[in-house]
Amino acid sequence: MSDVAIRVDGIGKEYRIGKKRHAYKTLRESIIDMSVLPFQKAGRLFSNRTTEESAREEAFWALRDVSFEVKRGEVVGIIGANGAGKSTLLKILSRITEPTEGEAIVHGRLGSLLEVGVGFHPELTGRENVYLNGAILGLKKSEVERRFDEIVAFSMQEQFIDTPVKHYSNGMYLSLAFAVAAHMDTENLLVDEVLAVGDARFQKNCIERMGEVAREGRTVLFVSHNLADITRLCPETILLEHGVVKARGKSEEMVNLYLNSSFHNDPSSYPIQQGDGGKKAFELTDVSLLDRGGNPIKAVMSGRDFSVRLQYTTDGSCNLKNSWAGLTFADTSGRPLFACNSYTSRPGPLPIPTKGSLVCQFKKFPLLPGTYILGFAFQDTNTVARLSYENIFRLQVVEGDFFGTGKLPDSRSGPFVVDHCWDATD
Repeated sequence: MSDVAIRVDGIGKEYRIGKKRHAYKTLRESIIDMSVLPFQKAGRLFSNRTTEESAREEAFWALRDVSFEVKRGEVVGIIGANGAGKSTLLKILSRITEPTEGEAIVHGRLGSLLEVGVGFHPELTGRENVYLNGAILGLKKSEVERRFDEIVAFSMQEQFIDTPVKHYSNGMYLSLAFAVAAHMDTENLLVDEVLAVGDARFQKNCIERMGEVAREGRTVLFVSHNLADITRLCPETILLEHGVVKARGKSEEMVNLYLNSSFHNDPSSYPIQQGDGGKKAFELTDVSLLDRGGNPIKAVMSGRDFSVRLQYTTDGSCNLKNSWAGLTFADTSGRPLFACNSYTSRPGPLPIPTKGSLVCQFKKFPLLPGTYILGFAFQDTNTVARLSYENIFRLQVVEGDFFGTGKLPDSRSGPFVVDHCWDATD
């Protein structure tokens, strides 16, 4: 028996865009159209634009020449910008839509968490909808009965299970639908951005359930914009870009590649101005970000280790054996958030070479997702070089798993995450 669970070979999906929708016609209009049809065909023969050229202009390829394999028991993430073709790919694998070209082969039963809640009837109770939705998703009545208590407990809707779902809030509705779908016995599972339903506690349960599915040895394709979930649940990830597979590899590498292609931080947009009197005793020439492996990145995840590298040159007049450097962080309105400098963080001075790089390392970076402005300050002992400027780099921070729980504090409480733990004693 082959160890390949999912094989995608040259998949392409074409959609037609920009085409006019014609209104229904009367019998008289249809007869008139038939009478002028020969003249319209003759006119197209003399037209500069052929029918084939017009069709090409109206074609949009959501996917093109996509090929990959997923082995049994693998958990593979799929990431990419909106419109990259992620959902289209899962719909083809789920047999919801047919590919224009290529083929997709799935070995074993397939469960899809794409359109959560499809099949729920608003007039039926939660209990009745569990059985109805289970049947639509391919579960036998005996299977639903065996799992009913587990499904209801997972959804956290025990109190309202005999209430018609038309009275449910949107979060309650989706939570119950996800609970049914997540308890299917299938060898393969496709998940498309459904872990965002419900409140924070339910989201945590969703993530834990996904981890259980992975440990059970089932094959999972997981689409999400939550990059922290991708790196936590998926050892490997496929990066889609404009309908094609750009790369496949370790999830952390693919996330960095995706972030680097999503954010364009051009240092030339933030000109580094020289300090007092236009002296060039010390000159900052470039600013960049590095991940914990030393690779260049363009955005940072909350809770991740990273470094800011500042390249510089000097004219040799500075006393570099006893100098200090610092970074400041501010929000986009210019409000200062915090500063970090070598004077306070080191027991002694920061001796630096005449030409090179200053590197400031951060452990579990504490800022919540958003855009922040970096400033820089430098001073040597003789005050030959004293620099201070507020805008050298625009830092993009994206959502990360700071605590390892899949949750972050509400940004309304402030821009920081503080590493801590809670305990209780008697």
